[in-house]
This record gives sequence, C-alpha cells and structure tokens, in this order.
Amino acid sequence: MRRWLREPLVHFLLLGAGLFLLFSIVGDSDDMPTGSIVVSAGKVAQLKEVFTRTWQRPPTEEELDGVIEDHIREEVYYREALAMGLDRDDHDSGGLSSGSPGSSPVRPAITARIRRAIRVLAVLGFALWLLLVVAIDGRVRPATPGFARRGWRFA
Repeated sequence: MRRWLREPLVHFLLLGAGLFLLFSIVGDSDDMPTGSIVVSAGKVAQLKEVFTRTWQRPPTEEELDGVIEDHIREEVYYREALAMGLDRDDHDSGGLSSGSPGSSPVRPAITARIRRAIRVLAVLGFALWLLLVVAIDGRVRPATPGFARRGWRFA
C-alpha cells in the first residue's frame, strides 16, 4: 500500500479526479450549448463534391467519413469560439454579425485560433505532468524498456 502511494501515476490520477470534481461543483453547465450538429444529405453531397473537385476522384467510404468528421469538428470549434466570445472585439474582421455562420470570413480564423489554443494547452498539460513527476519522484523513469535500450535515460 505504501508503495502505491509513492507512484506518480496515482498522484496524477488523484489530481485529475480532484480537478474534475472541483469543476463539476464550481462549473456552470448553463453555458454549454445544447444544440446538436446535424449533417444533412445535402451537406454530405456538398462535402463529397468538394472532395471530388480537390482530388479529382470520388471519395471512398473511409475518406467520406473523415471529411464528415472534419466538418463536425470545425462546427464544434466554431460554436465553442462563439461561446467564448471570440467573435466580439476582433479588429481584423469586424465580428461575425454580417452574413450567415457558414459563410463568414471570420470562421476559419476562429477555428485556427481554437486549434492553436488546444495545442498549447496540450503541451502545457504534458509539461505540468512532467514537472509533477519530477517533483514527486525526483527523477523520470522510462515508460517502457525500449527507452532504456535506446539510451534515453533521465534518472
């Protein structure tokens, strides 16, 4: 039991569970959008047409599924950006007030900003995890025996 309490993974999981619990208590769920994303047959045909014009061949089922997933991901990014208020006070474009959401010239800029933020947060999360492991254990142990075979030793 004492050995388990010294494991960095246990500390990481407990910290994550504590943050999740804190967010569920403090977080406001009313801010979350409740709308669902519907991809109509017409939108699928449009995505298929764009793929065909780009690659000069019709997409396979896997490729079409990927294009649809990308479209859904873009829509999620767009809605999240609107929820965060990234459409306001944007001096480059004047906001999203003109035109429909699908035709706005600001939409790609907002999704690019969200993607950058997600990447930065992922890197910062990994750096925080690494710092916690070093602070708790005093050294970084190889995750697999392959690290030691390659000469990647941090301890």
